[in-house]
Amino acid sequence: MLDTLKETFPFIVESFQTYSGSNRIWLLFPAALIIILFLGKTEDRKLFVMTLGIEILTIFNPVFAHILIKIFSFENRYLRFFWMVLFFLTIAYAMVLLIFHFKKLSFRIFSGIVCTALILTLGSPVFIGADAPPYRQTENDAFTSDKIIELSALLHSEGYERPRVLYGGLMLVYRQYDPSVISITSRSKYRYLQSHTYEEFMENTHFPADSQLLYRVYYYEDFSVNPEDFVKSLNYFRIDYVVSSTDSLDRYLETTSLVKLGETASYRVWKTVK
Repeated sequence: MLDTLKETFPFIVESFQTYSGSNRIWLLFPAALIIILFLGKTEDRKLFVMTLGIEILTIFNPVFAHILIKIFSFENRYLRFFWMVLFFLTIAYAMVLLIFHFKKLSFRIFSGIVCTALILTLGSPVFIGADAPPYRQTENDAFTSDKIIELSALLHSEGYERPRVLYGGLMLVYRQYDPSVISITSRSKYRYLQSHTYEEFMENTHFPADSQLLYRVYYYEDFSVNPEDFVKSLNYFRIDYVVSSTDSLDRYLETTSLVKLGETASYRVWKTVK
């Protein structure tokens, strides 16, 4: 446990610093919690203080972070969890409580001016100033990899709206960008192929003969399969395109009746001839 704390706690601190950057408005967060504790209603304290308690047990918990990183490899994405921390909402709500706590209008105006000054002083401007980035609408708002975008353009280059594609493990990420592609391999089947050896696969009698040929060639690179039989299995599943990323598979496909449709920097696409 102590080793876990020593290893993960600095990582959480570093992630928080990366997330917060130079924005010092976080300094108002503990003050906002104190205001809510003393001026807020019971429901307010339950919402903001209990939420902070849950965040301490999860996001800021080195043991929790260690488990997530170990299972899901969240090293480069862990800072995204800090969006769950209600910093801005807590600060804004506390300032409203403080302003309307005073009965006199003059006190409310003065406290409003002080709160606004604190926000302007500690916050970081995002639209004005020398450090403001040149905001523009992104062309790729999902931050999809260029290799996926290039492959999608190639798969739809012949006008097929819903092409049937054999593309292996790429299916796990590709359909997030282009769900119109039809995959003949399910996620469960792909995970089975990933976790079993070729010998174990061949001993499994639940795979039909045609799908077995596809998997033998495409997933296990058993190029002893007759190319004509492989093409027959492609036609049986009405597959339009086969995506290749290895030279060995390309050399095998060159011996079949498939025609190379085109290639990107990372993939080659072969078209079945019907």
